[in-house]
Amino acid sequence: MPLKIRRGTNALRQTIVPEQGELIYTTDTKKLYIGDGINAGGFPVTGDPFLGLANVIEDLTPQLGGNLDLNAKDITGVGNININGRVTARELFVQPNGLISAIIPKTTNVYTLGNAQKRFKNIYTNNINIDGTFSAPSINADVVADDSTILIDASTGRISTSSLTQAGAASNQVLKWNSAGNNWAPGNLTLDELIDTNIVGQANGNVLTWNDSTSKWIAAAPTGGGGGGATTLNDLTDVSAAAPANGNTIIWNNSLSTWEDASPLLGLATTDFVITPISDDAIDLATNSKRFRSIYAHQLNVNTVNQSLIPIGGTSLDLGTSGKRWNKLYVDDIDVLSNTITLDIYGSSYGEDSVIFTDAATRDINANTIVAVNISGNLTGSVSGNTVGIHTGPSVGDVSGSVFADDSTLLVDGVDGKIRGEVDTEVVTASELYGITSGTYNILNLLRRETGAIANNAEVSKINFGSTINNIQANAWTQSASTDQMVFFPHPDTPDYSEFVKIYSDGSVMIKGETGSSGFDGLGRAPAADLEIVGNVKISGPNEMLLGNMTTAQRDALTPINGMMLYNSTLNKFQGYENGSWVNLV
Repeated sequence: MPLKIRRGTNALRQTIVPEQGELIYTTDTKKLYIGDGINAGGFPVTGDPFLGLANVIEDLTPQLGGNLDLNAKDITGVGNININGRVTARELFVQPNGLISAIIPKTTNVYTLGNAQKRFKNIYTNNINIDGTFSAPSINADVVADDSTILIDASTGRISTSSLTQAGAASNQVLKWNSAGNNWAPGNLTLDELIDTNIVGQANGNVLTWNDSTSKWIAAAPTGGGGGGATTLNDLTDVSAAAPANGNTIIWNNSLSTWEDASPLLGLATTDFVITPISDDAIDLATNSKRFRSIYAHQLNVNTVNQSLIPIGGTSLDLGTSGKRWNKLYVDDIDVLSNTITLDIYGSSYGEDSVIFTDAATRDINANTIVAVNISGNLTGSVSGNTVGIHTGPSVGDVSGSVFADDSTLLVDGVDGKIRGEVDTEVVTASELYGITSGTYNILNLLRRETGAIANNAEVSKINFGSTINNIQANAWTQSASTDQMVFFPHPDTPDYSEFVKIYSDGSVMIKGETGSSGFDGLGRAPAADLEIVGNVKISGPNEMLLGNMTTAQRDALTPINGMMLYNSTLNKFQGYENGSWVNLV
């Protein structure tokens, strides 16, 4: 007869304390345990339960009775080691997942992280708080004050001026290190503070002299010449004044790069200056025996000329120029050898036969022929013969004969009464306008005159089509042209700015438009497509409507908006852009 011992599940076993020597068999794990009358669940019967354990998986509360000797083995697995005491190891290796808690020394300011021979390669941290001294050959990071102010910006390599003491700084001072205040502070800089100077025991009149043995500037008495410690002006290397004359001055000679003594008038040709006498009418420029050869001046202001002005070389010189003329000339007589006088004349003028031809009292001209560049004023009376020149002002009366341009081109044909040339006028009133050419085309230019640039939407020309009844103009159509568009209005006298036909400079066309808040929103914008119609489109009769044909790649290159339709030649499908995506219509 077999022997049956106490049985149950492993979970049930852990809830009871078996008697000393009592056996328990777990039906689910198929293990045998023996009790000691003290511990819940007993001990597994595997090897010797009292000399050591071969398997501690089933024991949920295993304990060590002494030190654990790893016997040159490792503790491996996944889990945590929770120790209240100390872990002593020759090396500490942290897996890549890193630490999950702070590393805090037991005693402050005692332990060192690394040593002089074995250092950490890099430390990555958000903040480093140091109470003592920080020593490093280089720092690649911002230096921030306690109030979060950036003192040194690592990205720009600059020291913030807020970290420098600037209070009380004066003009031309420099920043000097203040050891007492442990900061940079403004101060004055002296010669002796420069690294290449040694100013000791300087005396009155000393100059800075270079000392080759010390490689420094030192204070010494001036000796020698050549520009270093010079005793005279001529000793300077850029001065040539060995034998100055009475009244000479020092003038820069650009070609020699040297200051040299010379007459004070030597450099006046390139110098802006004014010569002013001590008092009015008190000094002469030159003398009766010593005169200037020539005087060149932009202006010569004199009160009195006490001798004749005689040109050298006969009649080859002018009094004034075509651009700069005398205002008035008051003389007793003018003797003109040539046949032309070009100036204003006050008083009557006479011919060689003493016959008056310009009467100053009556302002009449008595001449057989008048040749003039311009005639200003009214011309009363008949004009017989040809008139050549520009006619400015209204012409009252009949004009008989043809009108020619300066190049003899016929403008007005006196035979058939037609205008042959170009017409440049504000208003032209005619029943018919013809442009007839032979072998070429005709041009009608409507141009807007401006001195500056014209904006793209500025109107430049307009043509009104309509009628006049009892001198009241009624426009039926208006064609308006701007620099970037042309617009046709059907009834401009009672404007409806939503009805128009507009052609843009890029070839796009717009028919009608929305009024919007301004009343002409559609008129003021560019067409949204090559052809935009704000309204209905009707195709009458047996005529087809052909949509755009394009491949899928061409379709995807579009910037689609809801409502677009096309024929996809890749898929052979009508497609529309609906709710943000392309869909087949059929």
